[in-house]
Amino acid sequence: RSSAASDVYKRQEYGEDLEDAMVDAKISKRLLQSDNNAYWEVDMNNLFGSLFKSDEELDSARLYFERASQKINEVNTKKHDLDSEKGMILVNLALTYPMEDTVNQNLFYRQSDSLFQLGGDKENRARLWQIWATSYRYNQEFEKADSLLDLCIEYCRDNNNLKLLSLA
Repeated sequence: RSSAASDVYKRQEYGEDLEDAMVDAKISKRLLQSDNNAYWEVDMNNLFGSLFKSDEELDSARLYFERASQKINEVNTKKHDLDSEKGMILVNLALTYPMEDTVNQNLFYRQSDSLFQLGGDKENRARLWQIWATSYRYNQEFEKADSLLDLCIEYCRDNNNLKLLSLA
């Protein structure tokens, strides 16, 4: 399965702008609406949230990520491990809040961390630690930031993940 969000980001990488991506997403939504498929509704809401977040329209992004977060609980499938997807939606949702709003950010980061741990998704968990550490650094909570960065760096070294290591 190729998610709609990753398809749009691939198009952006090759020169399609955000407006074109939004039009493509709206067309996809119209085409898929008749299927009444909860999984695709999650994917489309996550996609719209990502597009609005890219355009820095954070209130709109938050609305779509909240919808995705609620709808994913209706998905009943054994084909997909939903823990990681739920975790990523919650990370995206956290990123729609201002850096000063540590209450909401930390709430969603903690939930994401639990879901990644539950699903055994070490890579996304390490990415979360890097993102979460940025929030702590911004809010001058350096010990917490350093602790998360140490975990992220340990994962990167153990798994030869140079791309994530360069961000940590």
